[in-house]
Amino acid sequence: MLKVIQGIMQLTGLISPKLSAHLALYLCSKPKKHTDSNREKEQLNQGNKLTYKGALGTNNIAWSWGKGPVVILCHGWEARGSKMATLAMEIANAGFQAIAIDCTAHGYSAGKRSNFDIMARDIPFTPSHHNFHKFLLLWDIRWAV
Repeated sequence: MLKVIQGIMQLTGLISPKLSAHLALYLCSKPKKHTDSNREKEQLNQGNKLTYKGALGTNNIAWSWGKGPVVILCHGWEARGSKMATLAMEIANAGFQAIAIDCTAHGYSAGKRSNFDIMARDIPFTPSHHNFHKFLLLWDIRWAV
């Protein structure tokens, strides 16, 4: 399938570089959704499900564990908050409230298209809404290849 896409991109690039750019943006803005493992499902059941409005007005989902100063966990491309549940639970055990979010079009959140700008704007809490000294954001910046 990858060879077919490469061929299409090369052909459209010869015909119209602008069309090729639009096609590339379209193809690269649709993250694949993956299913949770049994372990991840069990961990999510131990947390509290939250909903919030994403950057595009989508109904996004987050999971929370513990109480205390807030630590936001944001996944990388084509990942989801459940992938960070183990870390979130450890953070909660250390006296913090860990919140693992599902960005637009990822995990359990609504939407079909996203990009890194949308993901950054999806973060529901910012230092302007909280005391900056009680706010920490952990963002998984690994890129899917």
